Amino acid sequence: MTKAATKRKPQTPKPTSEYLQELYQSQKQNGEEARLRSTAETLRRMIRLEQKVDVPREYASVAPAFRSTFVRDAFSHMTAALTQKPPVAHVEPRDNTETARRAANVAERWDMAALETMDTERDADTIYEAAEAVVRDGEGVIKVVDRPAAWANFPRRTTDEKTGDVEAAEDYSKRSELFKKGAPFPLAWRAVDRLSCLFSEGEWGDEWVIEYGEYPTPFLGNRYKMRPDIRTGYLVNPRMILGGKPAPEGMLATQRGRSVKIEFFDADWWHVLIDGQDAPGFPRPNPYAPHLPYFRAKAPASESMLYSLLYLVPTFDTAVDLYAAGLDRLADGLEQR
Repeated sequence: MTKAATKRKPQTPKPTSEYLQELYQSQKQNGEEARLRSTAETLRRMIRLEQKVDVPREYASVAPAFRSTFVRDAFSHMTAALTQKPPVAHVEPRDNTETARRAANVAERWDMAALETMDTERDADTIYEAAEAVVRDGEGVIKVVDRPAAWANFPRRTTDEKTGDVEAAEDYSKRSELFKKGAPFPLAWRAVDRLSCLFSEGEWGDEWVIEYGEYPTPFLGNRYKMRPDIRTGYLVNPRMILGGKPAPEGMLATQRGRSVKIEFFDADWWHVLIDGQDAPGFPRPNPYAPHLPYFRAKAPASESMLYSLLYLVPTFDTAVDLYAAGLDRLADGLEQR
């Protein structure tokens, strides 16, 4: 936990499970939020070529159910255009002195190395994933967190109990360097599905965020040491650790049951609900206070860049299907003659 979280006095009361669930439901039904979600779900179906093609019933039996790839192609081309050049970190020097400029240059190189390291550990291109979300959904979200447990075993400088001699600086540096090379990076990031998140836009930016995730029950039970009531049907075996990648609401496919995790951050608090119940030890002070560990990029007016194809492509598909069905009927008529 950072020093800011321990020193800053909370300005708001502790959030309760009832408050968070009501907040989630009310914000999801907000007009702008509902519109974004509806459009994003429709465009995702079109990218997967799963959109419904409306044809009259009398033509349904002979229509070829044609689906054009315009949306999928535009999606790939726009994302590639936005990410054709790698991101470049920039740090503004504190002043115009040579020392400040050199320090800013060191910080830039460290940031670039950190981005590459975090992507390498996940075997993913987070910037590309976030750009995909901006093009498709109108907004892209990246979550950045610290992992203090990654360096929990960082070597300490030893002292000989008999002589009281402190370990030589050179020996300690060697042990520290070996640990750094083998330990995971203490920061991590990932692109978060926008349909998993709800944001409250305040006068000075996002005031709070709720992230909804559906996980296999054994994973959350093991992570948070929770055993749901046996009557619910969610039996947790802590020895089983399944994949922990979250899915948006209603999109998790699993045969062993699912559990819902709702994670909440505002300037003061961090709270986690598992299946509607407070996770052990929560709520806690926000370890990133007064900031949120989420970064949101928006297209103009949070509008999908594919919106112009939202109605054009289904109409085109229907026209092609009707044209093909008409040709089939004409061919059938000629054969009968």
